[in-house]
Amino acid sequence: MRKLVYNAVLEPNVLQGETTIMGPAHPRALTIAQRELIVRSGLGDREQSVRAAAASLLGKWVDVIAESDTTEEDEKIESRVVALLKMFDLVESTVAADALISVFVTRADIFDNIEFGGVLRPHCSK
Repeated sequence: MRKLVYNAVLEPNVLQGETTIMGPAHPRALTIAQRELIVRSGLGDREQSVRAAAASLLGKWVDVIAESDTTEEDEKIESRVVALLKMFDLVESTVAADALISVFVTRADIFDNIEFGGVLRPHCSK
């Protein structure tokens, strides 16, 4: 039953039908608390099949975040991953870290193609 929530209710309702219109389970349509509850419950479930379904939902969220923005910059994998992380409370919760690890483990296409370059280097003024 828990697996069905992710596979048959949440993931199919991220977008409305075959369109790019936000559905009720789109990450931008949910509150931070709702997104965190969905991810925490799914990734922390005792059954591997539920964890896999939650990971699949996270992969779908990464894909649709790019579709909902129109700039070329956001088509990059790095921008989609950063957009996903911005969907969570990065200060008070570890859910974003769990979500990121899940995306990297289940979506090799994202992990293999991500490059942050100089973004993470501190700025030095000399």
